[in-house]
Amino acid sequence: MSNEQKLPADTNWLEPIFRQSPDGIVVQDSGGTILDANASFSKLCNQPLSEIIGKKFNDLLCPDSKPQWSHFFEKLIKGEWSNIEEACIFTDGHKIPIEVDLIAKTISRGENIVILHIRNVSVYYTVENALMASQNQWELSFNSISDEMWILDRNGRILQANQAALKKAAPLTSDPIGSVFFDILEPKRVSRSFDDFRSKIFSEPQTFSMLEFKKFAGKYGISSYPIKSGAGEIAGCIVLIQDITEQCRQEELLKRTEIQRQRSSRIDALGRMAGGIAHDFNNILTTLLGYVSLVLQSDHLGHNERTHLIEIMRTVERGTALTRQLFDFSSEKKSDLRTLNLNSVIQNMQKMLAQILGPNIIIATHLDQQLWNISADVSHIERIITNFAANSRDATPSGGEFILETGNTVLDDNFCKNHPELKPGNYVLLQVSDTGTGMAPEVLERIFEPFFTTKRKGKGTGLGLASVFGIVHQFGGEIVCYSEVGKGTTFKIYLPQSREKADEEPPATTVSDLPGGSETIFIVDDEIHIVSMLNQILSKIGYKVLSATNSSNAIARCKEYQGAIDIILSDIIMPDMNGVELISILRETRPQLKAIFMSGYTNSMAVESVGMDANMAFLQKPFTFEDLARKIRDSLDKPSK
Repeated sequence: MSNEQKLPADTNWLEPIFRQSPDGIVVQDSGGTILDANASFSKLCNQPLSEIIGKKFNDLLCPDSKPQWSHFFEKLIKGEWSNIEEACIFTDGHKIPIEVDLIAKTISRGENIVILHIRNVSVYYTVENALMASQNQWELSFNSISDEMWILDRNGRILQANQAALKKAAPLTSDPIGSVFFDILEPKRVSRSFDDFRSKIFSEPQTFSMLEFKKFAGKYGISSYPIKSGAGEIAGCIVLIQDITEQCRQEELLKRTEIQRQRSSRIDALGRMAGGIAHDFNNILTTLLGYVSLVLQSDHLGHNERTHLIEIMRTVERGTALTRQLFDFSSEKKSDLRTLNLNSVIQNMQKMLAQILGPNIIIATHLDQQLWNISADVSHIERIITNFAANSRDATPSGGEFILETGNTVLDDNFCKNHPELKPGNYVLLQVSDTGTGMAPEVLERIFEPFFTTKRKGKGTGLGLASVFGIVHQFGGEIVCYSEVGKGTTFKIYLPQSREKADEEPPATTVSDLPGGSETIFIVDDEIHIVSMLNQILSKIGYKVLSATNSSNAIARCKEYQGAIDIILSDIIMPDMNGVELISILRETRPQLKAIFMSGYTNSMAVESVGMDANMAFLQKPFTFEDLARKIRDSLDKPSK
């Protein structure tokens, strides 16, 4: 491509070259003002890009380079010179010799621009000056360079090596002098671009950005500079090798972090959508569950009718479980945490797991008897483990093993750098493995995405592992999966240690006759079907019921009603006013009014969305006839504050 033609419209592929080049690249307008520059040029000048952009290139030069710059630059632009060698950047009181090449003259947005390649040739000058200085001074300068530095003859044999290079070669040879350079530093993989680099090391300066060697661990950047004799003939070259292993690791970490951030953003967005869907679905289930409970109270049902209604209730319960899964990966969901021990949860699940896995899969447990406690929710931990069990059952159709392991672990800074969600400290590890079919890499990358499933249509919702991912992150932990096709799958879950003593399990409650009463209850909900259903249920157990389908109507009705209102049962989120605001207004004239809030959202989500006091009485939809009756009776019997 000639130096003065328009670049293609799609130049996105040039961006990584510009940003990641080890040499400086500068874009300036026809007047010499710098429009853009890459990080390498910023580092060369020891100035942030924000201070460089807008300056004249001439402003960055040493005082003795400035008078000649315009003349040199004109020669370069006209093509009379291939590059500019006699120039220096002035950085922190030090001169840095540079070589300036013209990459292109082009037009961008109607403006003429010039793109320059800036190479730091101080190393070349350092070596050249050292060779002309005394031997002791030369060796001092040579060995002070922290990167590996090799001097080769024109046949590629090593003439000299600095201390860093000798240290690198020491495991292979005590004296590399005279050896063929590429016999000692043999590339792990030879590519066409490396062959091109190798063929030109004696003819022109070369850079190979990333190379791995067979006999040395790590990743390296390699540069070469030809050495000319006094007669101008090629006498050899200087090779510089820089260890860029840590730099590559950081870049890979940033890449993984960005992938994780994008995945979390997708899950958060879907979670918010799912939370709204679950809320509306819970309203529907509440109405259905209420009416079925109401009909089941009848003494005139036949055996078949009662059986059908009980099956409907079981179906509603399955729908409720589905909404719980939707809430589990919603970023807005917060569980009610308590201190527990994972070993106890696992031991209590043995019968359940045996039923899920079937007789052909052996359950093995390896539990650390000194296991630390965690802060979590038992039902959510059970849901995580049963989800793994169901997946293992499907992945092990011919039988195999399902292995549960627990242990204490201390995660350090290095581990947490690769898992930014975690902080260094004490963690409890739950490891769940199976000997099933395993997963291919392309499947493994997507397993935590909501609605992604490899199961046949109708056999999976794609919410299982997405909800596991959400639960683990709610508990402040991290989940990692390892899997290979034909070798099984292992999930590792890290949960922060809790130093609190494990809570005792509450005693089981017995079902007795539903409590009723004769008090007056005011129902407020924008779903008319829920209002109607609650009216019938509460009237059936003796209460006097008032109702409204919006906050404005409720305020007016409350003012008109002359009798006592003992308690209000209100939805949290309504179109015209939320439940907390409504109660506040009603208590201005009825200060002793008690309240129970209900919502298709969870208690913690309701607290966050409308500022509800976490200690207020709350019913999450859908609720059973028994839950409703007991909550109302408990609230009415509790002394007013």
